[in-house]
Amino acid sequence: NAVTAAPVTIQFAIPGSGVHRISPASRLPLINNATVGITIDGFSQPGSAVNTDPLVDNAVRLIELVGTGPTGIEGLVVLGGHNIFRGLDLHGFLRAFRLTGTAATYNEITGNMIGLLPDGSLDPTYADLVGSPCVDINTGASQNRVGKAGNANRNVISGCYEKGVTFYNQFTWHNYVQNNLIGLDPTGTQRRGNGSMGVDINWSTNGTIVGGTAFQEHNVISGNLNSGVEISHGTGTKGNHVVGNYI
Repeated sequence: NAVTAAPVTIQFAIPGSGVHRISPASRLPLINNATVGITIDGFSQPGSAVNTDPLVDNAVRLIELVGTGPTGIEGLVVLGGHNIFRGLDLHGFLRAFRLTGTAATYNEITGNMIGLLPDGSLDPTYADLVGSPCVDINTGASQNRVGKAGNANRNVISGCYEKGVTFYNQFTWHNYVQNNLIGLDPTGTQRRGNGSMGVDINWSTNGTIVGGTAFQEHNVISGNLNSGVEISHGTGTKGNHVVGNYI
């Protein structure tokens, strides 16, 4: 996380076959590299493969980040912009991703499995915990993408302790949620419900785009234990769009 003048890519070449589990005992370092982006590319691990299915998810992810359970540590906390996180499996964190503050802009979370084990099953610590979404974007973080068009960019966001993806607070603006499976397993056939909403847009968040009309912009949001999408908590929560999804 050293400050550099040019973008940096973190790649993996861990010896041996199969999934490689990384279990931090404390929160990973804050990602705060201003506007010089850091790419963390789990698909760089030999044997990994991006998703090639136009509808569901057949990616092979061999880099697994595991937290300490529902009341434990956060995973990747992002304070800066232009960062890319792809090809990772993250589960067992209080929040797997937290993008927070007005400098957290133009980040991309694509091609990941978030909330589930690499085989698509529930984390063994799965529980109901308020305040523990898988992806939390708040306090002015703007113009970030959770998934985007393209087979390789689809996330599976399921089995979260609380909500799948959340957007909170004034000035949290114009973020995108596209081309994700939210609340299902990677095959799209088995319920892996998030503990509450699939997507939650609250507290004066503006301009969020959930889905879209172009090819592979829609999400499939199903099997969650509460609303598929909630837009609520104050008259300042406005200008948000839910378009073209299967809910």
